[in-house]
Amino acid sequence: MKTAPSVQRPPLSLRVILSSLTVGLVIGMLVVFIAVSFAALIFSGELDQFVPQGVGILLFGAFIMGAYVSLTSSLSGAISLPQDPPNVILAVVAASIATTMTSASPERTLATVVGAMMLSAVLTGLFFWLLGRFNLGQLVRYIPYPVVGGFLAGTGWLIVTGAIGVMIDVPFGPALFTPEALARWLPGLLFALTLLGLMRRYSHYLLLPACLLAGIALFYLFLFLSGGTFSSAMAGGWLLGPFPAGSLWQPVLGLVLTQADWSVIFGQAVTISTIMLVSAISLLLNASGLELMTRHDVDLNRELRSAGIGNLLASIGGSSPGFQSVSLSTLGYRLGASSRLVGLFSAVLCAIALFFGASALSVLPRIIAGGLLLVIGFSFLAEWLYDAYFKLSKLDYLLIWLILITVALAGILEGIALGTIVAAIMFIYNYSRIKVARFALTGANYQSHVMRPPAIHQLLRDKGNDLYIVELQGYIFFGTAYTFVEQIRHRLQNPDLPPLRYLLLDFRLVTGIDSSATLSFSRLRQMVQGQEIQLVITNLSDRVSQEWELELFGEAKDTERLIFPNLDRGVAWCEEQMIDNFTNSGLIAKPKTLQQQLSTMLSSKDSDDPLADQQETPVALRMNQYVRRIEFEADQCFLREGEAVAGLYFIEEGQVIAKALEENGQEAELRTMEAGTVFGEIGIYTHLTATADVVAISPGVLFYLSARNLKHMDVEDPHLAIAFHRLIAGSLGEKLAQTSSTVRALQN
Repeated sequence: MKTAPSVQRPPLSLRVILSSLTVGLVIGMLVVFIAVSFAALIFSGELDQFVPQGVGILLFGAFIMGAYVSLTSSLSGAISLPQDPPNVILAVVAASIATTMTSASPERTLATVVGAMMLSAVLTGLFFWLLGRFNLGQLVRYIPYPVVGGFLAGTGWLIVTGAIGVMIDVPFGPALFTPEALARWLPGLLFALTLLGLMRRYSHYLLLPACLLAGIALFYLFLFLSGGTFSSAMAGGWLLGPFPAGSLWQPVLGLVLTQADWSVIFGQAVTISTIMLVSAISLLLNASGLELMTRHDVDLNRELRSAGIGNLLASIGGSSPGFQSVSLSTLGYRLGASSRLVGLFSAVLCAIALFFGASALSVLPRIIAGGLLLVIGFSFLAEWLYDAYFKLSKLDYLLIWLILITVALAGILEGIALGTIVAAIMFIYNYSRIKVARFALTGANYQSHVMRPPAIHQLLRDKGNDLYIVELQGYIFFGTAYTFVEQIRHRLQNPDLPPLRYLLLDFRLVTGIDSSATLSFSRLRQMVQGQEIQLVITNLSDRVSQEWELELFGEAKDTERLIFPNLDRGVAWCEEQMIDNFTNSGLIAKPKTLQQQLSTMLSSKDSDDPLADQQETPVALRMNQYVRRIEFEADQCFLREGEAVAGLYFIEEGQVIAKALEENGQEAELRTMEAGTVFGEIGIYTHLTATADVVAISPGVLFYLSARNLKHMDVEDPHLAIAFHRLIAGSLGEKLAQTSSTVRALQN
């Protein structure tokens, strides 16, 4: 399978190294801030004492994922880190574990929470890798768009509530609005709203880091002006610290294997499994966004494999799941630095903070960490509650609100489940409104590819309303099948329309038929049988044909099973039945021979042929000078595709067929020609090669006129030649009229 090419790396030079270093340090600083904020989100409430360990775990994940993905992504400059959707769900898991293990030791609780993080990263990594390994990246995109939007809006809400928890450990309710509580979280809210407004209006790459540094500076300025100190701020819980001096890195694999309560972890299996699907959707949405923002092709399956292995490696240190970030990855492109060094330098800064930056991270105010989380949460809410209002239909927009409210009141799993069910109901309702009948024609405006004498074609056009042709489309289930049967019922009961004798259903564009739809087609068959209408079916798949053999045609006679391999054969069979009826009614006479048709033209009032008043024998004698009578057997070939056409043929008796090879190597039947018709005329007039093989179906007789003899006729017997050219022009006009009639019918 052909994959999207990776972005070509710029040649390594001092300029590339310096620009990548500058941009990588800026992005790395943002990654550190985000990792600290997510750690505070997961390890909040009763787990607040473990924030330092959480910061170390997430910085380790950012370091490993960032380094590996930057080297293996199909997009150079891609930035990967632990992401918000899985971390929000893990925050819910961590809170549930802490509530369940109230009597356990702190170390055992920490080991269980980290074990849940590690398991989610392992399962997500394996899921990513398997999707990419088997090229299944596109499948996740079939999840309804409003469900994805509702989930992301719910994610935004959970991030907002988690951000409040980072700033103040007070449950939602009146307690949040006391003066002391407002002082804890209201400044963070004002900081977040200001930053969000600036980011939605301006897109400068230094805006976010500058605002974060300015926010930290303002916090300490207010602290010192109010007489506070660093120690008092730390003691009062205004800072994320204290962190242990030196390194934040603490190996957790042994702790998880020896002390984690796996029964509690497995009790969260449903929620953890949701992380896999949510992360896959988010990754693929991010990858699509990267294609749009960077204007480079992204190999979705390669991105899945890269992120999968990155998660597996990061899980060794207990990291939560992560994947490629749209905003941080595109930042380097906006700054003109698209080298893989950007991701490597960013990862190195995370490693420095992990091993040497504990003291520096201790000074980060909770207001700023919570404010950064609020910005992320508000961004989700703004995109899916405000921006989506102008992009989505009302029903899709209301579904987003429904999922958001359900997530807020009941939980994220309940919200996704309810949204999926409602989206499925909406899809079924909307799909049932789609007309399963792509078009409906009659034998008057659609005829088979069988070429017959003009008089018969004209009669089929005049009296072809006996035949009703319906081409079906899409996937047919009970709802659409019932609607279609009712449509046919109204057609049969309409007194203003002529009665039917043949109903033809073509299934060429049908992608599948639900077993429940068989009941509707059984009702249709009984309905048409009651009115002595013959039901003709074409292009029915082998699987459906086998099912209907028992369900629909179980008691039918062989003569009632009118199933044909394609539409043309089905229409041709109906036409043959109508022609037999016309013949029995005396409406059709035996087809005229070539001489008879020419005699009619030469004896018309418009003809000035000096032999017009004589019997038709002179016409036969005159034509015999130029044509050759050929008796043929079945399977005899007259024209070969691609070969020069040396003459034209007029069929007196029998049938011939035009066939051509399609691109897939299969032989397609293009047109069947009966007595009284001509073939080879286009090639002889345009000097083009034959476009198909023409082979006899049954024994018969034809007349052959070579291009050389036609020129002789033009010179030696111009009146006969004029009559012959008029005959050919009529044949071509008949083919054109038939095609035009079908096109007009399809356009209505």
